[in-house]
Parts: sequence; structure tokens; C-alpha cells
Amino acid sequence: MVKSTLKGDGYDVICAQSTLEALTIIRKKVVDILMTSLAMPELSGLELLKQAHVISPSTGSIIICKNDTLDTLFKSFQAGAQAIIIKPFDSQDLRNVVGEVAQKSLLEKENIRLRTLLPLFELNKSIISELNAGKIFNHIVRIVCIETRAEKVSLLLLNDTGDRLIVKAAIGLHKSVVGKAAQPPDDQISWSVIKLRKALLINPSARKNGDRPHVNRISALCVPLSIKGKIIGVINCSKTNGGAFTESDLELLSILAGQAAIAIENAKLFNDVNEHKSSIEMFLRKSLTAQEDERKRISSELHDSLAQWIVSASYSTQLSDSLISMSKYDDARNEIKRAYKILDQSIKELRRVILDLHPVILSEMGLVEGIKQHIESFFHGQQTVVNFKTVGVPHSLLPTQDIVIYRIVLEALNNIRKHAKAAKVDVVIRFGSSEVLIRIEDNGCGFDLAATLQRETANGNIGLLSMRERAEMVGGSLNITSIPEKGTKVIVRIPAKICIN
Repeated sequence: MVKSTLKGDGYDVICAQSTLEALTIIRKKVVDILMTSLAMPELSGLELLKQAHVISPSTGSIIICKNDTLDTLFKSFQAGAQAIIIKPFDSQDLRNVVGEVAQKSLLEKENIRLRTLLPLFELNKSIISELNAGKIFNHIVRIVCIETRAEKVSLLLLNDTGDRLIVKAAIGLHKSVVGKAAQPPDDQISWSVIKLRKALLINPSARKNGDRPHVNRISALCVPLSIKGKIIGVINCSKTNGGAFTESDLELLSILAGQAAIAIENAKLFNDVNEHKSSIEMFLRKSLTAQEDERKRISSELHDSLAQWIVSASYSTQLSDSLISMSKYDDARNEIKRAYKILDQSIKELRRVILDLHPVILSEMGLVEGIKQHIESFFHGQQTVVNFKTVGVPHSLLPTQDIVIYRIVLEALNNIRKHAKAAKVDVVIRFGSSEVLIRIEDNGCGFDLAATLQRETANGNIGLLSMRERAEMVGGSLNITSIPEKGTKVIVRIPAKICIN
């Protein structure tokens, strides 16, 4: 009668055949109420109560008695009994006693939980001080699992675009889910919590007499991870056995979630700083290498062309002087013309080198006209059709921004001419109220972006990397998308107003 009545009321009832078996169950499972008679084989009911109280102080206990003495009943209360039910009793008497003890047990558990909060803060200092994201994720789910006695715990973070939740660590789930997007029902509950911006406690509704028992009754907790008012993810907990989650569990998990969010944000900032530092160091190294390469290139160009031409012009002037002294005026005149021609060619070459070193055209004619003239001269005589246009009213950008945009466009066009084999190129500069957007798109052969970046890094080249880093130096961004055999698109975004030291 006891088992059927309590099961009908929604309790999960486990029957032990002996006191030793009862103690084993209490060690392995969360037991809310222990019901026993005093006269038991192996161990007495009093000894069972004492040992059970040591194992689980929050477990409530009920003594079933019939002809026991008052002294025995008094000893039962000393051993930890919270109620007595005397045979014979009906189902309503049983419900009343069990309900009263269950409430006492629940209060006792919550008191114990609240008493553990202070040392728990000290324990979680390890989370705050840890900077390895993977270790933090695993540490968080382990603490949550221990403190809430959940069967399944998962930590989910929003991806960069904020449209997917990625499982970062989990207990009770298959290890293959880690690193992947959350699946129903976890993602449905999680998105509800993110939308409502508040924790969610889901417990199965109490069954009424006569209701058909369910095989599994799932209790769930979902708490948002929030930092500076921004939700970055959630912590999910669930269990089907061992009772439902309580408001105390919700409070505890909310505290843990607050600490976890700070720890995750600290780790992210630390990682970002390290990546930025590494990127700057790599860029400086490559810039120094590029600077030396550029000096070698300029030296080679001056030696192979300008220096030799000037030497040749010098020889012509010397020869013309000799010819004049010999009264060979026509020959002298020809040598002088030849020297003029060489010097004129040298001047043009020198201007080209100077223009490559510093685009004077930007200060004289502006960014738009500078890019336009470069396109016209750069692709002159080529079969590639280049369409250049501007949208919006051009901003008066800072000189540093002009140079960055100019250099990025030149580098992109140089890559197209050398590698793309494109028949058509579109260059669009869109001047908006808050940013300047530059789009350079071709219909060429395209390339494998990841492989190319890896190869450039290994070889010490800085072409594509320097384009992105130039944009970031003035607070902008650069994104490259390329599909083999279909073409490449470069999108650059530069803030319209930025303070540069």
C-alpha cells in the first residue's frame, strides 16, 4: 500500500530488502525520505537512521511502528527520525506524514546549500584566475554538475555572428557534441533564455491521483551567461532521477554563471591580446623584411636603369666636348641630342620611382582621382576591362587613411594583373556617413584563400596579410572571399572619422 500510494502521487519509490542494501542506495542516489521499521535484520532501524544521517544529513526519515515503547520512539528521534506513523494507517495519513517530512527535507537541503555558498566563492577563484578557455569550460561544467547533482550539464556560447550556440564543454553527453552547434531540445530552451534574458527552471508538474505515471520526468535548469549586459551563452542542466531542481539550485547556478561569464570574458580578452601581439610582432618582422627588400629593389632599379643612363649621358657630353674641339660640330650636336634624350628618360624613371615611394598624386588630386589615374595607366594596353565608380559624396579623410586605401587598392589590382587572368574588374568606393567601403571584385581564376595565406606566412610574404593589417591600423577591416575558377572579392571598411595618434 505504501509503494502504490506514493508512486501514484508522483514519488519515485525504491524498496530495499535489507538495511545494508538501503545504505548502499543512499550512498549512490539522492534520497529525500527514508521509511523504515525499527525491528530489522542485520542492522536495527535505529542504527540505520544513524548511518543514513551521516551519509546524507538532508535525507528525511519516517519510523513505521506498531507496538514500540515510548523509550524506543524517543531514541528514534535522537537518531534523526522526523516523523512517526503508527500502524494501522490509511493512504491519507501516509500522504500527510510524507508530505510534511518531504518539506522539511527540502528546507534542510536548501539550508545546507546556502551554507556552502561562502566556501564556494573561494573555490571558484580558480575559475577567475584561469586564462585557458578550454580549462575554464571544463572546470565550470564540473562544478555545476557537482553542486546541482545534475545528470547532464553543458556550456554553450554564441558564435561570432550570434546566430548559433556552440557546445564548449559537456558532462553526461557524448563527447562528439563538443565544438558543434546545439541541437533540440537544448537549443530551444537556450534561445528562450537568451530572448527573455532570465534564467529558466523547468520542473514536471505534480501528478494527481489516478494519473498515469511517466517513465522519465525531466527537470531542467538554464541560466544565461552575461557580461556587461551582453549575453554570451548559457549553462544547461537536466536530470531525470534524484528529484527536481529547486530555487536554491537556480540561485546557486546564477551565481556560478556570473563568475563563469567573467572568467570566459577574461580568457577571451587575454587570447585577443596575445593574438594581437603576435600579429603585430609578425607584421613588424615582415615589414622590416619588406623594407629591406624594397631598398634592394630600388637600388637594383636605380643601378640597372637610372645610373647606367646617367653614365651613358655623361659619356655623350664628354664625347661631344671632344668633337667640338675637333670642329666636328654635326657629330657633337648628335651626341648632345642623345644625352638630352637619355636625361629625359632618366627624369621620367626617377619620377616613377619617387611616385612609387610616395603617392604625391593623393595630396595634389585626391584619393578618387589618384586611384582613377593609376587604374588607367596600370591597365593601359591590357585586355582586362576595369570599371571604376564612386557612390556618395567623398569624405575628407585623414592623409593616413587616404594612403592606406590607395595602397590596398594598388596591391589588390597588382595581384589581379599578375595572377587572376580576369577579363573584368569592378572597383567601387562607397562613401557613407560612418564609413568608407571599398569593393574590388574580379571574374578571374580565384584561389584557395586558406592555402595561400598559409603559404605566404611560411614564405615570409606579406601581400594579403599586409592589406588586412593596413586596414586594421586605421581602425578598419578587410575581408577576402575567393572561389576557384569564379573570381575574388575584396571588401575594405574604413571608419569615416577616426582619431589617429
